[in-house]
Amino acid sequence: MSDCSVDGDSTPNLPRKGEFFVISPEAGGPGHGVVIENADRLRPANQGLIRPSQGGFPDLPEIPVLRQTRPGLGPSDLDSSFEGYWLVSRELKAVFEMMDADGFAFVRCDYRLHDDSAGPELYLCDVVRVLDAIDDQASEVEILTEGFPSGKYYEIGMGARLAFRRDVTGSARVFRSPHNTSLVVCDRKFRDCLVQNGFGVDGCSRGVYLEDAAEYFMGTIAT
Repeated sequence: MSDCSVDGDSTPNLPRKGEFFVISPEAGGPGHGVVIENADRLRPANQGLIRPSQGGFPDLPEIPVLRQTRPGLGPSDLDSSFEGYWLVSRELKAVFEMMDADGFAFVRCDYRLHDDSAGPELYLCDVVRVLDAIDDQASEVEILTEGFPSGKYYEIGMGARLAFRRDVTGSARVFRSPHNTSLVVCDRKFRDCLVQNGFGVDGCSRGVYLEDAAEYFMGTIAT
């Protein structure tokens, strides 16, 4: 690690517990059993996913139609693997927008249950703020450099201790890394608001997984 000045301060920049958190859909369980029925019609030409590589939403020719494929299965308040997007409930969308409306984009879906009745209100969701805010020198993270469009890739699957450049994060509550599009980070106030509203709570997460970015997958629970 090297000494980095932060906002004119000579204090070394270090991963700081309790300051930033990685937010992701909780893994495991039986799966959500939901598909986008009209995904083929929503994908732009010559594109493998609906989500463009630069993020956000393309001009969609019709509303996304979701289908419950098996009775008893369904999405959590936060779920993934929807053509590059998260799927969020109305309640979680409200918290996201309350804390940082400019950080997200949403598209409402038509969710049909197995018997073709209308399901709960659901939205495709993308974190559209992208900040190159990780301090490589101050972090402990594997950085791959061969063959990546952005020039590098943060490999965090085996754990990482991430430090952030406050001159880049500024007042942003949530952002995505350009060097790992699945790496979404929120600040302490955003995390606390999620927990206060019943999301990301140990034992009853409602699909929201929160991990301290200073000790990501290092055996520390985000408290």
